[in-house]
Amino acid sequence: MVDTCYILKAMVEVVQRVSSSFRGHNLKIVYQVKNESKNMEQDIRIIAVNQQANHLEEARQSMEQLLDALEYKIVNGILFSDKALQEMTFLFEGLSGHLVNTKDWLITGNKLLQEQVKKDSHTYAIHCQDFATMHEERLIAGVCMAQSSGIYLNMLDGVRGLFYNTGLLVG
Repeated sequence: MVDTCYILKAMVEVVQRVSSSFRGHNLKIVYQVKNESKNMEQDIRIIAVNQQANHLEEARQSMEQLLDALEYKIVNGILFSDKALQEMTFLFEGLSGHLVNTKDWLITGNKLLQEQVKKDSHTYAIHCQDFATMHEERLIAGVCMAQSSGIYLNMLDGVRGLFYNTGLLVG
């Protein structure tokens, strides 16, 4: 039976593979993960009888946004600054932990875990906004190339959406 925990576990694995693909410019992983995301969409439809399914689908769509930007980055050989690479790595690591905590809360109902998920969802959304602002400053200063700017901002928005929508699962 497909349930919310199963889908969150799959999202954790996807985020870890996306992080690996991001660091290694591995387009094959991006294509595999995009196919898995389509399968995840079908699984979400199976559990569509509750509000959690809506939040999961929004999270999956945010993941698609992230994957589309990553695919474009790799296909076109677009490079990010060291700072942007550090920021995305930080976010991917945080997102993996956030998704595990969200899944664990769904299993246990632990109030402390619930509060941690809410806090992380909010904190990492702020990080995404701060990274976008710092990126714009780097762009103005000429540290970043205009070609990579939109891609980086789309990736940030996808990650922010994943944090936000999975955070909604805990209430």
